[in-house]
Amino acid sequence: MAAKEKFTRGRAVRIVYIDDDELLLQVAAVLVSAEGHEIHCVNDPGEAVESVLAFRPDLVLLDVMMPGIDGLQVLAGLRQHSVLDRTPVAFTTADASPDEVETLMQAGAAGIIAKPFTPSQLCKELSRIFVRSLPA
Repeated sequence: MAAKEKFTRGRAVRIVYIDDDELLLQVAAVLVSAEGHEIHCVNDPGEAVESVLAFRPDLVLLDVMMPGIDGLQVLAGLRQHSVLDRTPVAFTTADASPDEVETLMQAGAAGIIAKPFTPSQLCKELSRIFVRSLPA
């Protein structure tokens, strides 16, 4: 079985990416779509929970530092909905210090992707995080 098929189990992965950086969202959308997956990008963290509920992704990618509502607050809002309890949430952060990583993991992060990242790093890390979150 090819690595991509192992990653997707033969289907497209649905991802919601929430970040206040519009350019980064556009780049991620091109990269993830080119891998054959579906991505829904959200630029306003205030709309994050509603967007995730509507899109029902397999994975949420969430920036930590955003204006108004930070990533941890968005995660708390997501976890208030039982249909999202098991949806893995990974964070992107420019502060990948050990303390920050520990805080995010204790909050329930499925993984951390340090910014800045290269296109190949993004796809590789999303694959790794998704595979780790699959039931055995």
